[in-house]
Amino acid sequence: MNRIFGSDKDGKIYKLLTFAGRGDDVSDPWYTRDFGKAYSDIEEGCQGLLKYLRDRVL
Repeated sequence: MNRIFGSDKDGKIYKLLTFAGRGDDVSDPWYTRDFGKAYSDIEEGCQGLLKYLRDRVL
């Protein structure tokens, strides 16, 4: 995203797993062939994002 937009001076770009309390990347099944791990990472990140949004709105 930073490469596409040039920078993130407003701090609006996050890695999905940041919302799960992790700083790493979602596992890439292209290299690992572990689609279950990728799915688990995405699910964990989405649940964290949903909690983040709920905490901010409610």
